[in-house]
Amino acid sequence: PTPRSPFENYVRALLSQDLQKRIDLLQTAIRLHPQYSAALFQLGRAYHLQSDFVMSNEWLQKLPQSAPQRRQVLFLMGLNHFYLGDYASAITAFQQLPQMYDVLLNLGAALARKGDLGAAMSAWQRATSQDPLESDAFFNLGYLSYLRGDFDRAGKNLTESLKLRGRDSEAQFLLGRTYEREGRLEDSKRLIAQATRVSQRVERWLSQPL
Repeated sequence: PTPRSPFENYVRALLSQDLQKRIDLLQTAIRLHPQYSAALFQLGRAYHLQSDFVMSNEWLQKLPQSAPQRRQVLFLMGLNHFYLGDYASAITAFQQLPQMYDVLLNLGAALARKGDLGAAMSAWQRATSQDPLESDAFFNLGYLSYLRGDFDRAGKNLTESLKLRGRDSEAQFLLGRTYEREGRLEDSKRLIAQATRVSQRVERWLSQPL
């Protein structure tokens, strides 16, 4: 059983909305009970939320492979590696996990950033099979297909994304650009106009190549 004092610090940490106070309390809990796996995980998570991805991984790596939080640890470490630009380590972490939707979505992103576009497409395609009601994988497939010049596949995936999340200005804009490449100029103008009305953010794309 966990000794009383570290447990009390752990509970107070979880109840705190102040990230730095949470970190301080968790560090106290770990100092009092160094093998406190739940506190180690929450400290790594707190540093992740604070965008200190290096420190997050330092604490998460202290958890043994037998820890009950192992899957969550690998997922967080994968995200940390991704945000640090270490895509190979991110891929390794995500590949050790059950290939569920969120894992496949992030695995595809890491593969794409590493330049393995075919494997990224495969991961996102598997993600759409895992959860066909989520739009992000369809959008990513559409975007990457557009960049690769496969406008038919881009159009199909972006259309699916918009069916699931209709007021997505980025998907509307990208589908408009896809139609432009296919010669469907009226449809292209309509979608691009809709996208710029919904979000000013996409207006900067009007004069920029994707």
